[in-house]
Amino acid sequence: TEAEVHESELLASPWLEHYVAGMGHEVYGLLAVEEFWGKPLTTLVDEAYTRNSICVFAAQINGVVVLAPLRQLQVITERTVVFALAQDELMLHGIARAPSTAWKAVFQENSMRGWHNTSQTVVEASAELYDGSAFHRSSMRSTQAQDFFLPPLANDGPSNRRGSGRSGRESQHSGGSEESDQNSSLPQSIGSRLQLQP
Repeated sequence: TEAEVHESELLASPWLEHYVAGMGHEVYGLLAVEEFWGKPLTTLVDEAYTRNSICVFAAQINGVVVLAPLRQLQVITERTVVFALAQDELMLHGIARAPSTAWKAVFQENSMRGWHNTSQTVVEASAELYDGSAFHRSSMRSTQAQDFFLPPLANDGPSNRRGSGRSGRESQHSGGSEESDQNSSLPQSIGSRLQLQP
């Protein structure tokens, strides 16, 4: 702290003065007051530093904390969580909504929404990667999760295939091909597009 550093040292080394002052700052999460709703992050950054000498350096976007998203965040809402460096919580007055802990619940909700949206995107992208151009996002959205079956492994016997509805012995007497047996375990919208390998 400044008390631990001799004043002559601070005067002789300007960088040390700034460094010691910076050590007295802490990171605070906050929700901006209504004055900033509908405005870009750059406005909040400028006003926060001009009024209270606090540095807004990050914001939560789609559930993820992003450093200095000055271009990405063009509209602040009542659910926009930002992070700032300040000497104490009193410095947030006029910038942050009360109570000071309100941002935590919103941050958690935003994170869960972001995780859900990301997981949905990963499932759709994985499906397209699995079947190349044959899969379309519209097919994935219309397919129920419980109806989606992965094709059986190469060493799986007929009795181990899920959704076939027939045992290995029944399959041998049915006269149907193995390929048709595999396709029968898939939803019609998907099975018609997959070229399964035995």
